[in-house]
Amino acid sequence: TNRTHLADYERAINENTAALLHVHTSNYRIVGFSSMVPIEELVQLGRERGLTVIDDIGSGNLMDMRRLGLPEEPTAQRSIAAGADVVSFSADKLIGGPQGGIILGTKVMIDRIRKNPLARALRVGKLTLAALEATLQLFRDEVLLLSENPTWRMLTCRVEELHKQAKLLARRLSKLAEDLDVKIVKGASQTGSGSLAGRDLPTYLVALRTERLSADDLVRRLRTAATPVVARIEDDAVVLDVRTIGVEEQQIVAKMVG
Repeated sequence: TNRTHLADYERAINENTAALLHVHTSNYRIVGFSSMVPIEELVQLGRERGLTVIDDIGSGNLMDMRRLGLPEEPTAQRSIAAGADVVSFSADKLIGGPQGGIILGTKVMIDRIRKNPLARALRVGKLTLAALEATLQLFRDEVLLLSENPTWRMLTCRVEELHKQAKLLARRLSKLAEDLDVKIVKGASQTGSGSLAGRDLPTYLVALRTERLSADDLVRRLRTAATPVVARIEDDAVVLDVRTIGVEEQQIVAKMVG
């Protein structure tokens, strides 16, 4: 089955065991008859057996997402508070920073990691560090984070605001050509990038159809435009998810469609 218990870890430990690894399923979901061991219990087992406990939380969440009306995701703060020796996660995904990986942990473990030859081979450059620092600074002010961090601005945009933006975009696109059929439909946004797997967010889509081009041709034209517009096809229509289109970008989208 897909049920994992603490006893399974206990039985697997032998003289060759160096660490206990806990991995969050950030880019897929196991549903139904399933369970996993909480990090707190795994840390306790590690203490009893003298083993290092590593928690890979994947998408790198730093916020209590339930408070913002989003699905729950484990946080780095929880792992540290639980006593994990090493916590690893992405610098992009739910942080919204540059692509990379972050490792937190006890001083003993971080010192050992820094001395490993791979640390030098895999370290990121100064530009990545500067971008990451600027992104992480936003998490010190939630209001600033939700307005300035594109990932969190899109994740937390209210459905009512999305409907308003869909109306504005549909009105703009309707003026482009008489044979362009423009409709507003309800839809779902997928977070993607290895986070919130299988947990769609309600959104509004602007659906486009035209007799001049098939949906495949139109979506290809948008993706290969001077400023690429990444749309998708649903029900033989090319749809634009306004969750991922800023107000200032609507004019650009209209120009590429036209």
